[in-house]
Amino acid sequence: MMIKQTNPWETMSSNSQRRVDKNLNYDFFWIRDIDGRYGFCIESKDILKDNESNINLKGITLKKVSDEGYTSRLYMILNDNKDYEIFIVLCQDLISIANKYDNNKRIISEVEDRLKRWQQLLKRNMTGIMTTERQMGLFSELVCLKNIIASEIGINEAIVSWVGPDFDKQDFSTDLVTIEVKSYKSTKGEIIYISSFEQLKVNEKPLYLVAYGLTISEKGLSIMDMIDTIQNRIEDRNILELFKLKLFDYGHIDGIANNTKLSKFIIDKESIYYINEKFPKICSNDVSHKIVSIKYGIDLYKCEEFKVDEIDLLSVGETI
Repeated sequence: MMIKQTNPWETMSSNSQRRVDKNLNYDFFWIRDIDGRYGFCIESKDILKDNESNINLKGITLKKVSDEGYTSRLYMILNDNKDYEIFIVLCQDLISIANKYDNNKRIISEVEDRLKRWQQLLKRNMTGIMTTERQMGLFSELVCLKNIIASEIGINEAIVSWVGPDFDKQDFSTDLVTIEVKSYKSTKGEIIYISSFEQLKVNEKPLYLVAYGLTISEKGLSIMDMIDTIQNRIEDRNILELFKLKLFDYGHIDGIANNTKLSKFIIDKESIYYINEKFPKICSNDVSHKIVSIKYGIDLYKCEEFKVDEIDLLSVGETI
């Protein structure tokens, strides 16, 4: 369930700052600039040293100020205060990262890495809202992770094998196979959409397509239900952090008050297909090099000959 964030800037006056927590051993501040815009300040001699790649956050102005090489301040100013809900999650995320370390250089290094992740995320979405189609995609990958992959090789290895947000490639890559996951609304027919040359490209390892037919229903499960179920099975702290990072990269941000309720899905049908050279697809060597991106639909109802009953994740057996 999404929880509305408390606004830490609400009682602050313009051109002021307040330490995030006086008991912590790093210098993070809530600030409001002279125009009353919300902001966050990180103070350290190790901030964004020369030769660091530029960080650009959509909707947020970044400014670095140095005091004769001794102390640096990184200011993050929100361009529009109405977007504070996702901004505060960003700030809280940086605070939580810093809480894990005692070494100041390590803190700054981890903060910079996290900002780069936020940069990619905010390029796609400044509202934190996931469309129904996006929710369907994430829901299906989590179902596949839990029900198919983890049941064979364990939850830890399943999470490691999840490619996550790299949408140009397959969704899972284990030692022996690769798996692409797709979903479709059952009421629209068994049509899935492929959005790159790479998704159905057969490489060294066998490639399988797992497709889920979904119906939106209050009797179903949401992505949060799936996330909670998976997280409850994770005992390794590092694997749990990895899982959260992959969810983050996918666009699922914990703690954001979403303007739309998460959809719930019932799985009407699960189908597995072995992707060989005969499976209908468009490959890069089939088209002109002048074509750099594609999107096309496949009617799975017409692909019965490629169906298999299961994926063997522990050994490579014969396939059709």
